[in-house]
Amino acid sequence: MRIPRLILSSVLSFFTTLACAQSFPTQSIKLLVPYGPGSGTDVIARLLAKLAGPELGQSLIIENKPGANGTLGASQLINAKPDGYLLSIVPVGIFRQQHVVQTNLDPLKHLTFISSLVDYNYLIAVRADSRWKSVKELAADAQTHPGYPFGSPGIFSTPQLSMEAFARAGNFKVTHVPYKSASDIVTGLMSGQVDIFVGAGSPALDGFIKDGRARLLASLSERRLESYPNVPTLKEEGFNVVALSPFGVVGPIGMDPAIINKLDRAFAIAIKNQEFSDMVKRNLMEIKYMGPKEYQEYAEKTAVLEKEQMQLLLKSMPKN
Repeated sequence: MRIPRLILSSVLSFFTTLACAQSFPTQSIKLLVPYGPGSGTDVIARLLAKLAGPELGQSLIIENKPGANGTLGASQLINAKPDGYLLSIVPVGIFRQQHVVQTNLDPLKHLTFISSLVDYNYLIAVRADSRWKSVKELAADAQTHPGYPFGSPGIFSTPQLSMEAFARAGNFKVTHVPYKSASDIVTGLMSGQVDIFVGAGSPALDGFIKDGRARLLASLSERRLESYPNVPTLKEEGFNVVALSPFGVVGPIGMDPAIINKLDRAFAIAIKNQEFSDMVKRNLMEIKYMGPKEYQEYAEKTAVLEKEQMQLLLKSMPKN
């Protein structure tokens, strides 16, 4: 009996796909990082690549794509092959971007959510020579001297929106200066371009804090940081602002479940490594692991929430 050509082709295609998934990976994997070299995200991604590579049997090559509020990496995946060889780190801002600027990226339509890794702890810091010893002093001063410049990773980024929420809660005004990465904001702070740092922890910021050239005023987390137990949260200081922002690894839409699971397993093992835990703590972050199913569910819920929040925010903004 002759097997119809269409059926034969489908069967061959199935077994070819299965064989590819089982042998994956057979070459190095490129992992895009949507922030600059030396940023906290970059440092975490490079260590993840180092630890996950041996589990996969292939190296993970880091390529930095800073700018556009951390969405440039994900944007590269829109038309990419879903073969697992091009991945990207993504922040929560990818769910927000399509509602505020023109972009081709729709996270739920274009991305496969593989593993959530770490949750940023956002910080408010100033130079050591600043007159402000607390966020209450900053708020009180800015009420009578509006317009102090603050740096964040970009317009409509979580740090920028959180600082604007703090300003509304404290009844003062500040001026936003966008940067491409947290390390760039640190440079801007220490050179006097901005008076206030609002962003994720990074080795650069931590170094200036430890040598006494910068001062942490508050964190935007739910509880005090283990690394800085004497630094209050913004909420503790009377300003009801908390910023949660996990980041993880995604690939193009349509990836084979077997490849997704292989990648997730390697990342989950890497996260459990003590070296990874230590690096996360040094960068004032926290491990926030989610596997593919949980991460997909988180993405779907967050997409709805961010859309609602951005619609409310845009309605409240003054029209030009």
